[in-house]
Amino acid sequence: MRVACIRAHGGLEALRHEDWPDPAPGPGQALVEVRACGLNHLDLFVIKGMAGVDIEFPRITGGDIAGMVSATFSPDDRAWIGRRVLVDPLVVEGRKRMALGEHKNGGLCERLCVPVGNLIALPEDVSLERAAALPIAYGTAHKMLGPGRGDLKRGETLLVLGATGGVGVASVQLGKLMGAHVIACTSSAEKAAKLVALGADAVIDTSREEFSAAAWRLTDKQGADVVVNFTGGETWVPSLRALKRLGRVLVCGATAGYDPVEDLRYLWMREAAIIGSNGWERENLTALLDLAAGGALSPVIDRVVPLAETASALAALRDRRVFGKVLVTP
Repeated sequence: MRVACIRAHGGLEALRHEDWPDPAPGPGQALVEVRACGLNHLDLFVIKGMAGVDIEFPRITGGDIAGMVSATFSPDDRAWIGRRVLVDPLVVEGRKRMALGEHKNGGLCERLCVPVGNLIALPEDVSLERAAALPIAYGTAHKMLGPGRGDLKRGETLLVLGATGGVGVASVQLGKLMGAHVIACTSSAEKAAKLVALGADAVIDTSREEFSAAAWRLTDKQGADVVVNFTGGETWVPSLRALKRLGRVLVCGATAGYDPVEDLRYLWMREAAIIGSNGWERENLTALLDLAAGGALSPVIDRVVPLAETASALAALRDRRVFGKVLVTP
């Protein structure tokens, strides 16, 4: 089978296309014929390498996987054979929580063995491509905005930084579904128009206006109830400035830097809460599939490319030349 893998950390030139033997399911596993695999910034981090995270080589990246089950190890699991499935990328072994495409091989390949417990049957009216767009980006946003984390409420103002990437687009869509007034940030006039079409109530063009000042203006100098910031870096202190008293900043990543300068004055003067949110849970994925099946949610897909074009697709993701999700069809 054809795979896209890395054998060492590096730039996108480290991504290799190779022929590997077809895998066979072991105890507790099913063999999935991969039909679509979504790309995420996590794939870029895995390829480049992350401080404190050890990767075993060779490694196949790609955590968002949808396909067809073609075999199982146990006869007791044969009912899965022939079914269309979404694969939950979170693999739990004892006390370890691991992600497909990072700690274990992912879906940038033609076939993959996964735990049967990670299979989620797809509703008939949810396509494999739409399903593959959901897990990491939409799952992360759904958990982050929901009860126990952001607890976004109807009528609150939600400010989304980086609103045109996977998690950003998902936050805009889910924020609207939850009844929030959504302000989205982008540095592109073209993408700003797409965000308005997607339902954003207001858009800040960060190439023309500093976003915290714009958010202050758009909220009649009240600030946002909730700020989604998965960029970090130099956006961190402005996020605090954009916040309403008793507001919340939600953090699920740091694509622009994980050790930003801090300004503690905003924390105590605004009595702000900083809430971290890591990944997704199974209930987030099943809830998203229900929303997609009912027509309430249509995940935004920027492009679909063949496996051979994975590197160029990742380059587009890295350079922020996408709006929504990028999918690979092995």
